[in-house]
Formats: sequence, C-alpha cells, structure tokens
Amino acid sequence: MYIIVLMTKMLQVVKNHYLLVLFVFFYLLFSLFTYKVVPIGNSEEYRYLRGKETLEHFIYGQFTEKMLQPIPNYFLYNLYPMILVYLNPNFYYEWFHLMNLAFSLLGFVAVYFLSLEITKSRRLSLFSMLALVLFPGFFGQLAFNPIDMPFMVAYLWVLYLLIKYSKNDSNHWSTILLGVLIGIAQGLRQLGLTLYIVVVALDIYDYLMNRNETKWKLTRFFKERFLKYLYIFITANFFMLITWPNFAVNFFKSYIWYLFVGSNFYLWDFGLLFFGKFLENHERPWYYLPFFQLITYPYFISILFLSIIRFFKENLKNRTYFVLTSAVIINYISYFALKPVLYDGIRHFLFLVPLIVLISVKHLKDLLQLIGKKYQLTIILLIIINLFGLAYYSIREFPYQYVYFNKIGHLFGNPYKLFESDYSNTKYREGAEWIRDTYITENSKYDTSNPKEMLRVYVCDNAYAVDYFSHKKFLTVIHKEDSDLILCDYRNKLQSDYEGNSVKEFFIDGNPVLYLIRTPKEYQLL
Repeated sequence: MYIIVLMTKMLQVVKNHYLLVLFVFFYLLFSLFTYKVVPIGNSEEYRYLRGKETLEHFIYGQFTEKMLQPIPNYFLYNLYPMILVYLNPNFYYEWFHLMNLAFSLLGFVAVYFLSLEITKSRRLSLFSMLALVLFPGFFGQLAFNPIDMPFMVAYLWVLYLLIKYSKNDSNHWSTILLGVLIGIAQGLRQLGLTLYIVVVALDIYDYLMNRNETKWKLTRFFKERFLKYLYIFITANFFMLITWPNFAVNFFKSYIWYLFVGSNFYLWDFGLLFFGKFLENHERPWYYLPFFQLITYPYFISILFLSIIRFFKENLKNRTYFVLTSAVIINYISYFALKPVLYDGIRHFLFLVPLIVLISVKHLKDLLQLIGKKYQLTIILLIIINLFGLAYYSIREFPYQYVYFNKIGHLFGNPYKLFESDYSNTKYREGAEWIRDTYITENSKYDTSNPKEMLRVYVCDNAYAVDYFSHKKFLTVIHKEDSDLILCDYRNKLQSDYEGNSVKEFFIDGNPVLYLIRTPKEYQLL
C-alpha cells in the first residue's frame, strides 16, 4: 500500500513538472554523448591532486606534515574534488567531466524551481534553463570547472531554501541543511560569506512586509531570529572545518586570512591581458567584471537585466525577486568594496549568471504584459534570433564554446587579441591531438616508441592536458631548448616571443588562439 501511494505521488510530481523531467532526460543524454570530447582545463589537475591529498589524509592519515604547514600553502577547500577522486581514483578525466556535468544538473534544477517561484510559469522556467544552456560562457565550462561550478550549485540551492523555509524557526530541519550548504559555499569561495547578509536581508524584508501583522519592534524580531542565525553560522563553520583540515589547524588565524585573501591573492600575478596590455594586479581597472559581463553576455540577457531600472520597484513585493536582486547587489558591492584579484573574465562570478538570467526572464514576462501584441511578437522574434545565433556558435565551436565575445566586444577591436579568451587553455587538447594524429604521421621518423627518438614538445601551459591526449606518442619537455616543437597559446606567445616557424594555428571563432611552432633545431633537421 505504501509503495502504491509513493508511486502515485511520484507520478503526480512528474506530471506537474514534466518539462523539467524532459530537460533532465535530454541533459543527461547530451552528457553521455559528449563527455569524452570535453577538453581539460589548465587548473583541473591541480584541483584534483589537492582533492586526492585531502582524501588520503582522511582515509590513511597521510600528508599530515602538509596539513601543518601555514596557510596559504594549502589554501583550497577540496571537498568536491575529493569526492570526485574517491569515485574516480584512476584519474580518467572523461569520468571527471561526466560527473561534473551530472552535478551541474542540480544547478539547473535549482534554476527551474527558482524561476517557478519568481515567474509562476513552467514554460518560462524551461526557458530559463535553455537560456543557460545557450549561454556559451556559462554552459561551455561546466564540465571542466570543479570549483566555480559546484559553488554555483551550492549558492543557488541556499537561495531556494531561504525562499521556501527562512520563516521557520531554528528547530526546523532546513536550518541544518542551510548551514551545511553555506559551509560548502563559503569554503569553495569567499563570496559564499555574502549568503549570511542575504539571510539577514530577507528577514528584514519579511519584517517590513508583515510588520502590521506581527506588531513587533525590529529589535524584538532580531532577538527572536538570533538563535537561528547562530545555529546556521555554527553549522556552516563546523561543517567547513571538519572537511577542511588545513583551515582547522588554526581557525581564527585562518579565518582572518580567508576574509581578505581575495584582495591579496599573491599566488596569481602573471599579467592580465586587458586591451592588449599586460597589467599587474594593482593595475586592474575597477570596471573589469561589469565590462567582461557586457562583452560576453548574450544581448537579450544584458538588455532585460538592465531594465531593472524600470521594473525593480513594482517587483519588490515578489519575495523571490527580492532575494535574487539582493544577492546580485550584495555581490557587486563586495566586488567594488573589496577589490578582489580577478582574472579569467567572468569565471569567478559564474554563479551570478543564473541569478541575472532569472531576473531577466522575470523582466521579460513583465515587459510582455506591458506592451501590445504587435510589439510582443517583435521582442520574441528578436530573442529567438539571438538564441539561434548562440546555438549556431555553440555547435560550431563545441567543445570550446565557452570562449565567446558578443559584437560589443568586437567594437574595441579583435577581442581575442585584446583580452583573455581561452583562459583555461582548453585548445591545447586539439593541438595535442593534431600533433599525435597528423604531424607524427606526416613525419614518420617520429613514429616510434623509443624515448630517444620520439618527438619532443615544449608546452607553454596546460602541459598535463597535452601529455594526457598525446597517448604517449610524443614527449612533453620542461625546457624549450630540448624541444622540436613549441605549442603555445596567444597570451604566452605574446609574452615570450618564441622564435621559430609556425607549423599550424588553432582557431576559435576564426581567431588563432593556439600556435604550433617549429624550433630552429627542428627546422634544421628537416
């Protein structure tokens, strides 16, 4: 009897959310058919190795000497990579990418339910998910980004739980779940700490919207809520500590360091390519993030989001709208106030993309209700044209479509020469495969398994990916003087000015982003 009741409820859920079920089905189908062609990002190996070390610490008690080293020698929160390594101990990157795609699906599910809350429309909820799939700079990097992607998932689910359960007292089960998710979010990125502000902001909002009913003073209201805040904070930090052994070595010192590491991230200072010049950290302009959002976001998303000037006031009574806009505003304030060391375009703020898309979809609904049918059809047609353009680009450039600039970016010149483009250096996979399958075939003297006679390639970045996809048909070397070929991305080539004849260029959107150079040594042998 219990099984029949359970199945009846499940069928009802499927019926109510059949569009979500269809999306999940096709998303998983897409993942299963494409995960093997996903490239390796240049920071993946480092993340998974740190996850492996953390896993060995928990299981075997090894690497304890590294645990005792002062932060920030081992400054990463490795829970998610640790779980992936546990499930994939042989480091098959294809499996890592499949698991990343599967986990990112939880983010899309959160977007669906958040959209349902804000628009009350299942069709618009489906549209929100599809808009993210056709957002090249977002969807294109989910499979090879084991940090910003899980942070995005955790952040979205915290916001959804707040919308659904924030009015409950501290004894409700959601308090513990909120604490755990906030703990994961703040461990993955310091920006997760902004969730505490969102929690308080939502309570103030609820108080102001219902003060005529409660008739409480604000001080009494916060006194009643303080215990819940304390429970969430303790749960979040306890969970973060038990899953982050380095941090737990010296909690207070680590916490103070962690609060400000974003502004003093000395481990990254390789020169930021911005408007064709290499800038040091202190030279990074204040408008770096909004500018990159302007030149990499789809047009209709940017335009609809900026219409917040028109629709903000009338949407304030929408509780979900308030939460999403508050999260965006709080993070922008944090960005401008703390001036974090940013690079790689929008990657560190990847979690803002779903929030901005959700707000934009709500504005679209408001706009369509405001204007006549003639203009409605015009707007819908323009959005469809934009989506078809994005779909064409994504299919043509797959699996490297995360490198995307809209036409605004081209107004300043060639954005692939002016700004960071393939910042995860994923194109090295194509370069490695071409050397393996074409160059060695055309130069048969290198078609050997003798290490002394094998082709030697110096790689400017992402050497692990090149070695992984070489299938051991050639060797990667750490000194360019020992190499026959140099495989180099545009950024490193521009900085280093390597000598030699170009053998082949590898393109994204018709622009060379990776170069294969024959060294003088190799040229003399031919």
